[in-house]
Amino acid sequence: MRCDECSKREVCMVLCDEAEEYVNQDEVSQRELIIGLPYIRPLKIGPNIYLTPKQKEIVTLLGKGLNRTEVCQMLGITRLALRLHIHRMKEKRNDFDP
Repeated sequence: MRCDECSKREVCMVLCDEAEEYVNQDEVSQRELIIGLPYIRPLKIGPNIYLTPKQKEIVTLLGKGLNRTEVCQMLGITRLALRLHIHRMKEKRNDFDP
């Protein structure tokens, strides 16, 4: 029975079991939510952009498919240092692109 058909509709203070089930039918618990991996755009560097040796290592390792944590471990740098290197490479690329 729907609430608009219920005889107790005018004095009802709580939802009946059927109404509660109807209201909660679209609810998804936190564990069921599907959260995808963040999309990280590939870093494309043109042929005329000068990179430091460390930046060349970073581009090479990222190009081989290593994630940022693995790159940091291989090069012995912190995540912040890696972020700064990537940021500087993107600035170089943006300065180069008209």
